[in-house]
Amino acid sequence: MPSPLLRRAGPACAVLSCILLLTACAASGPGQPQASAPRPAGGAPGALQATADFYWPYAALAAEVYGAGDRPDNYTMLAFDSPSLRQEVRELGHAPAIERVRQLDQPAVQNDYAARYASLCGAEAEARARDAGRLVQWQQHCMLLDDRAAESLRKAALRQVEANVYQDATPADASDCRYLDHEPKVPVAEAIAEFRWTRLPEFHAEAPARGWSLFVPDLAIDVWRRPRAAPDGGRTLEYALVFRGTVGGGGWVSNVRGVTSFTPFVWDQYRQADRAGRTIIRRVQRLHALSDLVHERATPTRLLFTTVGHSLGAGLASYVHVLNPEVTRTVGFNPSPVDGGSMVQVGDAYNPRRPSRAVVNQQIADGVRVADAEGAPAPAAIFHLYEEGEVLSRFSACSSGPMWGSEGGPMTHCDSVNLSRGSWIRQHNMAQMACKLALARRGATALVD
Repeated sequence: MPSPLLRRAGPACAVLSCILLLTACAASGPGQPQASAPRPAGGAPGALQATADFYWPYAALAAEVYGAGDRPDNYTMLAFDSPSLRQEVRELGHAPAIERVRQLDQPAVQNDYAARYASLCGAEAEARARDAGRLVQWQQHCMLLDDRAAESLRKAALRQVEANVYQDATPADASDCRYLDHEPKVPVAEAIAEFRWTRLPEFHAEAPARGWSLFVPDLAIDVWRRPRAAPDGGRTLEYALVFRGTVGGGGWVSNVRGVTSFTPFVWDQYRQADRAGRTIIRRVQRLHALSDLVHERATPTRLLFTTVGHSLGAGLASYVHVLNPEVTRTVGFNPSPVDGGSMVQVGDAYNPRRPSRAVVNQQIADGVRVADAEGAPAPAAIFHLYEEGEVLSRFSACSSGPMWGSEGGPMTHCDSVNLSRGSWIRQHNMAQMACKLALARRGATALVD
């Protein structure tokens, strides 16, 4: 349960400011690049639209992950896609079961929990159950599969401490983006369909506690996949690991990474993200090794791993990028100045779980680390988008160039937009930024409100 302090916006904002000031100092270190202003994208409509085109496919996911505690639980989504269910249906050959599974597997509803649930538990299904004398059993099963009633209460509580909630709808103009008046309209479903993202609930992570450690809660990672163009005509898939930003007390504790990284037995979100990220990547690699093997593909599937996040989530995304050479791109929105990069050791000693800066640079030189710059605004591996004047940019300006300045590291590219007015905290909001980017993609110009 969030503390009373976190429920009140005024004190929370003051605490956030103090924390970020301290962590910005802790995150900086020798070899850090000098702060330089992000490349502005808001001057010309064409430049803004191009910026929105690149960032929007990821902004929709970064906004969507804030609903991780609001949507039906992953157990139901996993059940919908269960291989063992399909095997049972094939073995038993029950015609109605075959038809219902076929409906669950329709591409049009694959990412739509409500549509899949309605096919089994909607009005037509209820009528069939009543006619067959199975209404009581039907109601019990559907109640177990539907978490929406309980989650609506959690959503109401979440609104008291977290403003990054949204309506899944198309905004008409900038007034639809103001989160102080209402939930901003963010066309997430449209983005998922347009960019052919597929949600993969079997890879989602809400990290468990680790024995003998003080567990810091509230980490959530969503995993999505989409096809990408293959330069050699083969098969290319992009996996997006989307990290949720600060939600609840666990996110606030993780924001003081400069302290917790040196505190024994504290299992904060950075440590959790490290383990969960590596686990997800390894599972995906093995899945496609098996798929390529059974399909007898002459060319292995090319896998692109993108880490995505907003605020604390962007810091987690950058941290997982540095620790895993398989990650080809990071996209962060109003990122935290605490990204774990300064915690990467300077020495040359090789440690596969904690690579040094020298090892990371050698991996880049040897082509082990490959940056995915296709369609990107610059040849870089890490892309950060800031709202000008938002709270985190005031404490730690984004710097384009190598992550560790003269000591190298993955190339970072910074963009900024000027789409919102108001307080520092208001300008930090992810749902509001995503709403504005959706409008900018359509060529809207009257965006600042």
